[in-house]
Amino acid sequence: MTSVHRPMSTWVARLGTAGSVGPVNDGHRRADARTLPWFETTWSRVRAGEPAALALIEEGTGTVVVELDNYSVPIPVSEAGLTVVVQAEREWPAITESSDWSALAFEPIQLRYLLLRRLNAEAGAPPPWLFHILDWHRVDELAAQITRRLTGGGDEPLIVLRHHYSPAVPGLTSALEQIDAGYREGNAEARYRGLAALLTAVRAGDVDRLPRSTRAALLSMLAAVAAGSRMLGVAVRETARQLAGDPFRTYLTSELLEPLFEAAAAGEDREQETTPVGEPGFALSVTRSVRRRLLITARVAPGGDDLPSFLHVRVIVPGAPGEDRQLWISLRPEGDALTGTVDIPLPPAAFEVTVADVPVTAAALRFTAPDELLDSIRAADFASADVWLDTGDALPDGHPVREAARRFEEEQ
Repeated sequence: MTSVHRPMSTWVARLGTAGSVGPVNDGHRRADARTLPWFETTWSRVRAGEPAALALIEEGTGTVVVELDNYSVPIPVSEAGLTVVVQAEREWPAITESSDWSALAFEPIQLRYLLLRRLNAEAGAPPPWLFHILDWHRVDELAAQITRRLTGGGDEPLIVLRHHYSPAVPGLTSALEQIDAGYREGNAEARYRGLAALLTAVRAGDVDRLPRSTRAALLSMLAAVAAGSRMLGVAVRETARQLAGDPFRTYLTSELLEPLFEAAAAGEDREQETTPVGEPGFALSVTRSVRRRLLITARVAPGGDDLPSFLHVRVIVPGAPGEDRQLWISLRPEGDALTGTVDIPLPPAAFEVTVADVPVTAAALRFTAPDELLDSIRAADFASADVWLDTGDALPDGHPVREAARRFEEEQ
């Protein structure tokens, strides 16, 4: 930010002489107040209105605008809160620990959210401790509710977190709310998608932005998840490592494999060689054959809910990136596990196979290109291809899985 102050919110309204509040953005509700030409002149940060709200005053004209929340309501601010905001804007974007940032913990959460969002956008990598001013005790309680649910608890009062925590770790609180909604509605797919989204959010985020209490609450919840779902055991363990500050993986990776395997010690020819990846309950068998085929078979412990599942697998050829392949393996019940196989040409050079440790449902593929999915169906064995076709039949027109399945059937 320059010395010219601009709104933090996307919505502002002029403050009339009698204290009346004008229309949002002078009637341009779809505009972003932070980009309006109004603020190309010199403005100062003030409190204005009744009750006093976060505002700006134009130094040349005395025009006052108040900042609005997403309900078009002026955002209250105390004298102490205004002092911190003014100091932050004066130092921007170099926020230091000398700033009395903790005083903002008593301001409306919408104000804290807006300030943190702007800091994320303009300050590069803000110090993680700045994000501890949000109301993390509410996040802790929702995580604790879900933990109690997972261990046999019943309904508890609804906790709504909304978007206010997204500047810290995007997607974290929406995932928690989705898990909670899945339990309240008896929707197994919503629960699972929420869990998958939670694991993704934690891994992609800076966990130092979460207070210790929140990390502890999430660790307890993930332990309960792992106890009830062997399918997610590896992913939960790796995510717990992240929360504890240790290195983690999002893909399980094979050793570097040569397309031509060595002959047996006794000199006999072998038809194929299989390399294991992963661990019991979440494993791949990577098989190279003398027919120059590569078979990748997944075997995953069931997760407790009867949901169609897909695993993302990559074949990476470091010396020839153009030969890389991305595939989805469809999983079907077989005995005490979920399994599926793809069969593709053996890469021309040394390669490795990686697999994402979080299976996804068809809903997670809704933005995947049908051509990519069609490539996976073509590579699937007969039983795995049938899973694709059955899944596509149950999905609405326009879903990429349904479209890819339709094209595959037309090819047969």
